[in-house]
Amino acid sequence: MKNIFLAFFLLFTFHLFSQTLQAELIFTDGTSVEGYGTITSKNKIMFRVEPEDELEVWEHYVVKGIYLNNSIDTKYFEYVKTKQHLPPKLLEAISMGKVNLYREIKKNSGIGIQIGNIGIGFNQNPSNMFNDLHNIPRNRNEVTYKFYLKRENEKIATNATKKFKKVGLKYFDDCETIKEMFETNEFRKYSNKEIVDQYNAFCE
Repeated sequence: MKNIFLAFFLLFTFHLFSQTLQAELIFTDGTSVEGYGTITSKNKIMFRVEPEDELEVWEHYVVKGIYLNNSIDTKYFEYVKTKQHLPPKLLEAISMGKVNLYREIKKNSGIGIQIGNIGIGFNQNPSNMFNDLHNIPRNRNEVTYKFYLKRENEKIATNATKKFKKVGLKYFDDCETIKEMFETNEFRKYSNKEIVDQYNAFCE
């Protein structure tokens, strides 16, 4: 099963990097343009308005993010600053609201290759996708994730990959229901996406 999963990951990655998908490019001023785009393994957006146009690179200086659609599902990727002195990373938005949850996808290998931040398929079961809060790889070929939390008024996202209880107690201390989930360890029953979804839905 793991070999099948890895093969699908590599096939999808190659497919996505070798062609463009229907896309909507979102600029930092709030405007947008529709066309065709993809994301490179080096964390860059490639976009063109018409299929016959040349692909152009769009970075965080003028672009906020991009929607990619494969006719089955739509994913949104956004430039997010995760460290003060480093440029923003292009991360997949998993939950959007009062608090945004982003993920960075990596594939571990013996030679240290990173295969970008692209999602592994557009129609996976979210309960399988987000269960591993600590993302400790079981072998060097396993796909792993990093998760980040960010409010609209925050300049730097908070890394929530490890020690999720410690991060959650502080980050969600304005909502008693979510805070209690961490204090009683009930949060272990849920994925981090489900927790953020609950916070956005029920906490003012």
